[in-house]
Amino acid sequence: MKWHIHSTAPKLSEPNSPSKHALSIVEQIIKQRGLDSKAKIEAFLNPPHPLDIQISDVDIDRNSITKTKKIIQKAIDSNQPIIVYGDYDADGITATGILWETLHSIGAKATPFIPSREEHGYGISSKGLKDAIKQIKSDEKPLIITVDNGIVANEAAKWAKEQQISLIITDHHTKGKTLPVAQAIVHTTKISGAGVAWMLAKELNPTHASQTLDLLAIGTIADMMPLMDANRSFAKFGLKALSQSKRPGIRALLNAADINTDQELSTYHVNYGIAPRLNAMGRLEHAIDSLRLICTTNPDRAAQLAELLHLTNQTRQDLTTDMLTHALEQIDPDKLDPILVVSSLDYHEGVIGLIAGKLTETFSRPAIVISQKEGVSKGSARSIKGVNITELIRTQSELLVGVGGHPMAAGFSIESHQIETFKQLILSVAATSIDSSLFEPTLDVDVEITFDAITNELYQQISGLAPFGIANKQPILAITHVSPDRIQTMGKDNQHLKLVFHTKNNGPLEALWFNHGQELEELQNEETVDLAFTLNQNNWRGKTKLQLMVKDIKTKSAI
Repeated sequence: MKWHIHSTAPKLSEPNSPSKHALSIVEQIIKQRGLDSKAKIEAFLNPPHPLDIQISDVDIDRNSITKTKKIIQKAIDSNQPIIVYGDYDADGITATGILWETLHSIGAKATPFIPSREEHGYGISSKGLKDAIKQIKSDEKPLIITVDNGIVANEAAKWAKEQQISLIITDHHTKGKTLPVAQAIVHTTKISGAGVAWMLAKELNPTHASQTLDLLAIGTIADMMPLMDANRSFAKFGLKALSQSKRPGIRALLNAADINTDQELSTYHVNYGIAPRLNAMGRLEHAIDSLRLICTTNPDRAAQLAELLHLTNQTRQDLTTDMLTHALEQIDPDKLDPILVVSSLDYHEGVIGLIAGKLTETFSRPAIVISQKEGVSKGSARSIKGVNITELIRTQSELLVGVGGHPMAAGFSIESHQIETFKQLILSVAATSIDSSLFEPTLDVDVEITFDAITNELYQQISGLAPFGIANKQPILAITHVSPDRIQTMGKDNQHLKLVFHTKNNGPLEALWFNHGQELEELQNEETVDLAFTLNQNNWRGKTKLQLMVKDIKTKSAI
């Protein structure tokens, strides 16, 4: 792996000024976030509360919000039923919860609807709309408001218009060539689907919107939004609300994931504890149970649903492992194409996005995984920095039934007899449009430091830059030409490595490298190594110590 070291910190010149030294290191990290003015730095370190964020700050058109509010108020005044048409991932589920609860708080006769991945496909469809309308059991035509979907649903919107059904679209996905016909469209790509729903909710009832910040955090973080500007505010204040959430479903879900409910929650807890369980239902079963969980006020019901989500997620994990093994068998690592495309009748469409992500992570190039079926098959794609996968797939629009997504992820449907043609054409386009230099894995190291810089002050200063995520990753530090005093394997199967270094300031300092136990012998033969790592604080049995969580190790022989 190639390292890109952005800056080098000077050595600690004054033994009694660790705080000053830590601050200088963090200042370099902040500059690398593109924060080149006092105003930007202040806004980053002390982001505004979400309630203070304006519509214009997230590139939502004010007229569209004004029009949407009038349509909703008219529906409330006439007691017209309102359907919040959501999506089956964590972003869509939380967006549905946010808007449904807010509409209910202002007297709307609102009902949530979560489509089925298998029955209704991606986004809104005419079948989905029909099933949503059946659910309300009313002869009166409803107002339908989408969240986290709809911006490319031209056919479904056309059907709604033909049926004289009012439609409002709120979405954050990339627009198509033409916009669907709707009474109003609230759109931006700056924030998540939950973010768009929350900005609308704030306009409808700011008091109640402030009570859904916990859901806003989940949607923003789970949908991998860049945690800068408004998204940073949503994540920072939302995580605080999530940590203090009184929702029985959130508390039960945290317990099911073995997350200590007395601690401050981080993006890690959302990405690896909450979101996978919410997503599992939409992947394998029906995501309406995820919505029921986050919105229920009944602790017993919450416990039952949390257990269901947890067990479903375990099934999802097993299925992912089996499918990934099969997908890897289809790929020759010595003859990699510029884009990886695999398909099978055995692939469950609820997991293909995860498989695509694993392939991209493993081989550092875009990947497409297709779940083949009779008639219409489903595909999911993940990408690397520098390749807009949605636009790349859209070059083959004539072969597709539908496509939507972001620059880094996309979903599409395709008639099964077109799959082989699609594979050949997308490979041809990728070969001429993707720069092969993008395939080389690169580790961005923020600052090269020395052992004397590793102090509790540095850890505290770095922690002040949280929450960490896309566009604001946890800072990666590097120390070069150092000699470990001891190297040993860890874990039941010796799959992990622990390196111990003697330092003047901190005594023995441990560096943990997970899933690299196989490199023990090679490292033992090296006099010095270069470490790239994040700084962590380990709390165990009342004792606190600093640890290095290794991202990569370079040896002299490898260099």
